Amino acid sequence: MGFELACKEIRESWMKKNILKDWAELVRFPNLFTVPGDILLGMCAVSSIATLSLSSYLYVLLISLLLYAGGMILNDIMDYDEDKQARPHRVLPSKRITIDTAKLAVASFFAIALLLSYFHSQSVFVISLILVVVIYLYDGPSRKVPQLGFFSMGACRSLNILLGAVAISDINFTALLVAFCEGAYIYGVCVIAHNETKSLPKPFWCKFPLIIVGVTVAYLCVYTNFAWLGVIAGLFLIATTYNIVKDLNNLLPVAKIPPYIGKLIRNLIPLQFCLALCVAPQYWYLCLILMLSLPLCVRLAKKITMS
Repeated sequence: MGFELACKEIRESWMKKNILKDWAELVRFPNLFTVPGDILLGMCAVSSIATLSLSSYLYVLLISLLLYAGGMILNDIMDYDEDKQARPHRVLPSKRITIDTAKLAVASFFAIALLLSYFHSQSVFVISLILVVVIYLYDGPSRKVPQLGFFSMGACRSLNILLGAVAISDINFTALLVAFCEGAYIYGVCVIAHNETKSLPKPFWCKFPLIIVGVTVAYLCVYTNFAWLGVIAGLFLIATTYNIVKDLNNLLPVAKIPPYIGKLIRNLIPLQFCLALCVAPQYWYLCLILMLSLPLCVRLAKKITMS
């Protein structure tokens, strides 16, 4: 009965005028623009031992988008009671989309993603299954242990990159390196964002995303066949990250901290773009297409929340 009611609510909800905007807000639509880069980066990381495949890219990208969207909705489901008190304007507490409909959407997204991954390959299925577990860990049990939550969020990003890698090849050291870089970067962003309404963490953590980016670029520069295009991309990434974190200090008003968190999240696109150029400069045109999505992401973020 509950399933039938949820299906009926979904059909009725699509008749509403603003339903697309409501769903876009629920899945944090601007954030979805940071997903294609993960898959491309993973594939570029193993391009020295495998050939990029457009069909595999699009197939695995769909899996990743379903998992990401499902995770965003699950996050709001877990926050439902708190949001009713603190953020009643959000999609679920305002009942623009019912909680039952949201639960059905999560189950559907995860089920379809796992089914698609199963039919692709065993390795893609295993990574997808681990991703579902880590997503649940982040949205559920880790809420009581902030450090576990930070780790889970970083792990989701790392696994997403590895998902792209295993779609066309076995995992190599380069794939592990770039996956670690983005995962650690997101870990640092989570630490900064933890008490964003009160204060910033210690200076080390405010500079942690820059440290991770700098160390990764330096390693790639010294220990890999680093083309000049990759060098320029690496320096650009360091510059964009520095431009954000340089203002994260005790002089920054608390009210201005959240916008900087948004900048760090959007900086994922330049991070993916630059690291992909570092490890596979021959695919510069694919990286450029990825980078062109940044202005659209920024524009949408002004209309739809990213957090």
